[in-house]
Amino acid sequence: MMLKVLDLCFGYHDRPVLDGINFGLGSNELVAILGPNGVGKTTLLKCLNGILKPSGGTIQIHETDIRRMKPRNISRFLAYVPQKNQGGKLTAFDAILLGRRPYITWRIGREDIRKVEAIIRTLGLEQLSLRSLDEMSGGELQKVSIARALVQEPKVLLLDEPTSSLDLKNQQEILSTIRHIVTGHGMAGIMTMHDINSALRFADRVLFMKEGRIFSACHSSDVTPEMVEAVYGLPVAIEMFCGSPVVVPVGINKRA
Repeated sequence: MMLKVLDLCFGYHDRPVLDGINFGLGSNELVAILGPNGVGKTTLLKCLNGILKPSGGTIQIHETDIRRMKPRNISRFLAYVPQKNQGGKLTAFDAILLGRRPYITWRIGREDIRKVEAIIRTLGLEQLSLRSLDEMSGGELQKVSIARALVQEPKVLLLDEPTSSLDLKNQQEILSTIRHIVTGHGMAGIMTMHDINSALRFADRVLFMKEGRIFSACHSSDVTPEMVEAVYGLPVAIEMFCGSPVVVPVGINKRA
């Protein structure tokens, strides 16, 4: 396993948020974390990235406790894309270049520039590369943030709602790109999502969270209506459409 989480716990003051989280993540695997608001999805990602300090449990990278690793080495292994991104006076090119910080010593090298240019082409950001961040839409900022994480060349991508600010076309493009990069470069990815159908289409496995714990974990094709109803409190049906499972709420009618 590239990443292993064992009995992870976290709480804010006297309020527990995560309780006994256990899962592993292998190479070429994309995992979606699903669940209602407030169950700890974002908190879990922040614990994995070291933004928050767990109150218990262990996070291992290739069997090594993350607490024994230097920050620079951790940042070469994990890259985090937050749900909300701030603007600023930096150009998109310079913002993406910041993703190379774990590798830069005395000065920025030609190889760093080349990698930034390559990821800009991969994500189709050429027209944004010299535009400042404070002139961009929320969706454009999100794509720049994902590019910054990818140019970091991590082994594991941590993505908090990576498509939350994107329109339908860009949602599919970003998820397809993430899927391609994970499977084509020996990486792994964990993404929190609210769109169950996109998760089932693009992720290998899903982890359903409920009340701060992992309620169920399975391959995307093995998700059942009972799982979804137990987690969200909503009766659903699951049908296959164009080769992918689709979750459809039942018993809800439009008002006339």
